[in-house]
Amino acid sequence: MLKQYEAAVVAGEQAVARDPDHYIPHLMLVAAFAQSEKMDEARKHAKEVLRLNPSFSLRRYAESVPFKIKTDLDRRISGLRKAGFPE
Repeated sequence: MLKQYEAAVVAGEQAVARDPDHYIPHLMLVAAFAQSEKMDEARKHAKEVLRLNPSFSLRRYAESVPFKIKTDLDRRISGLRKAGFPE
């Protein structure tokens, strides 16, 4: 949310190393990499998200996460959309 994508990548990679079979850390990496224009990395983690959670969609995600500030949600969805997630 702070647009500190490099720090988000470091934290996300640490979380994936601890629990590679949980899709949320991969999802955070998708958003951080996509917003940093590192699309190869974003797509790699997007594939992992869909492998771990085949029913993932942007609509369901947007409906399920509680963001106080709509622009924060919009920024997250924008990054996920860039990586090619299904609506």
